[in-house]
This record gives sequence, C-alpha cells and structure tokens, in this order.
Amino acid sequence: MQMIILIVAIAAIILGGAKYFKNSNPTDTSSLETNTIKTASDTGIADMIGEAKGAAKAMENGLGGNVTTMGQMMTTNEEMPVYADGMYTKTGTYISPAGSETVTVSITLASDIVTNATFTSQAINPNSISNQAKFATGYSDLVVGKNIDEIALTVVNGSSLTSNGFMDAIAHVKADAKILYNSN
Repeated sequence: MQMIILIVAIAAIILGGAKYFKNSNPTDTSSLETNTIKTASDTGIADMIGEAKGAAKAMENGLGGNVTTMGQMMTTNEEMPVYADGMYTKTGTYISPAGSETVTVSITLASDIVTNATFTSQAINPNSISNQAKFATGYSDLVVGKNIDEIALTVVNGSSLTSNGFMDAIAHVKADAKILYNSN
C-alpha cells in the first residue's frame, strides 16, 4: 500500500511540473532572464512539493491510513534493523597452545541490541578451562546493551584466545540473524 501511495505522490510531482510549465512556449526564449529561470524553477519545485504533500494528505484522509513520504521512507530504511530479533545459540572455535577449543554463546537480539548473553565453556585443557572461566566472569558487561555490530572483544580478564572463540560464535549469530531486505 505504501508503494502505491509513493507512486501516486511521485506522479503528482511530475504532473504538477507539467501543469506548471504547460503554458510556457519552449521556443520563445527572448524574454528569459537568469532571475526569471531561477524564480520559475524555485516556484515550480515549491508548487510541485506542495501539491504532492496535498495529495498525500488527501489520500491519508480518504484512506484512513498513514501515508509515508519518500523522506520518511529513507529515514525508516536507515533505522531498519540489520538482524532479526530472537535468541541465537552458536559455537565458536579457537586455537589454544593445547589445541582447538570451543565455546557456546547464546545471544538475544532486539533491534540489533544484545539484550541477554550467556557463555558456556567447552574447554578440555586445564589452562583453557581456567581462561574460559576468567572470560565468563567479565564478558557480559562488554556485550549486553551493545549493538551486535559494535562488539569487538579482544582480552577479557586476561583471557585473549577465548575472546577469539566468542567472536567466532558472534560471527555465526550475525550470519544467521542477518535480514535480507528485498530491494524491489
């Protein structure tokens, strides 16, 4: 419905321009001056915008719904979430001096903001178990309440490699949660 309204508004702008210039003689340039062209152009654009706004308001009143202008659509598109809301649980891997280790991360997203996060250690090596435990006590304040695209953990409570596994899991969450908007 919004697309139809947008098309009608654009048509009103185009038709308004045609109406404004329909009485002019394109072959008679003898009386044209720069100021006249500027004024006609400015006035024509202002008239067309006014007519489009009037048409949109009339359609809104007639249809009893909301009419979205092109400016509002651009603002809305800029504010549209990148990721779908929901809870995502993913495993991340990293290489420790003792070998490959994994972590499990659950993230809850709402409008691209992490509203909850849990971290589960899957370590096998005693040093990795210790480092993952250190990480688990400090990561939450760095993640919850943040936009998922702004999360970039490196060292948390002295644990650096565990952060790599956490960020790997976040990358998997982002891949699964990504919203693909239709550009048509």
